[in-house]
Amino acid sequence: MSDLKHIGKFFSLFQLLTTSRYSVTLETACREMECDRSTFFRVKNELAAVCDAEIVQDEKYGGYRFEGYDSLKHPFPGLCFKENELEALFCFEHLAEGLQEGFIGEMVKPLAKKIDDLIRLHKIETKNWKYRTKIIKMGSRKILPNVFKTVAAAVLRQKKIRIEYSAVKDAVTTNRTISPQTLLCYRDNWYVDAKCHLRNELRTFALNRISSIEILADAAEHVSDSQLTEHYANSYGIFSGPAQNMAKIRFKGIAARVVEQEEWHPKQKTEKPEDDTLILSLPYGKSEELIMDVLRWGEDAQVLEPQSLITEIAEKVKRMNENYCSRTN
Repeated sequence: MSDLKHIGKFFSLFQLLTTSRYSVTLETACREMECDRSTFFRVKNELAAVCDAEIVQDEKYGGYRFEGYDSLKHPFPGLCFKENELEALFCFEHLAEGLQEGFIGEMVKPLAKKIDDLIRLHKIETKNWKYRTKIIKMGSRKILPNVFKTVAAAVLRQKKIRIEYSAVKDAVTTNRTISPQTLLCYRDNWYVDAKCHLRNELRTFALNRISSIEILADAAEHVSDSQLTEHYANSYGIFSGPAQNMAKIRFKGIAARVVEQEEWHPKQKTEKPEDDTLILSLPYGKSEELIMDVLRWGEDAQVLEPQSLITEIAEKVKRMNENYCSRTN
């Protein structure tokens, strides 16, 4: 196996022979393997040796098939991936593990040995996956080990869960039963959109605010996709509820150039009245998150509408100024 020069073609032929209903013609094999006839026969012989089976011509159908191949003694690990497919798998696994450390790794642990075999077969250095790709999380908050797994299971199985939840606003812990609808990762933190049976309305719960959790046998109450979209997707940011306002913000300089490449909201509109100036319009309900995103651009961002949002930001800037004036006088 280690001296195979045509590993992609090797797997292509293996997949053709093990998935075709009858036999594989020479023309089909060369087309799928992207090779000439001589390469096909060389790879065929290598594959037969590895599988301890013959690859013979089928007189009835005029193609090639395995003879004496035992799938129960299959020498390859589970699914056979081509090199680009394996790269995609590892990119996904690395990304998922970076978003929620430990959970994805635990899920794929039974496949680890098989994946390692594939990596060696493709002559890929495992350290390249671990040390040459980075996911830097900013402001991610710790989640209790069993919370993520339980919420994920409840979402997939559509079961109710009972939680102890401490809201950020008042830090009061309440016992709630919720029907989870959607698990989401937003700005490096995990949330679950759910029907809260205590408040009898849709809410978004931060997983790091859950101190205890129990999955219940009862089926979760179903909420239609249209209801979820109306409640969660129409307004700006993580704060849910209907979009009752339309914000118009002017960006200039580097802020204009960066924001032009960003999507703040699916229904946003942009215009460029002049070079290095961008006007962004988007719907919002609650203003907290929008204000934070506007203020991070400092003097390079200015809210033009509505007046209520201008007033809120002006008040915040005034209080910020008071925090620092005493230190500079």
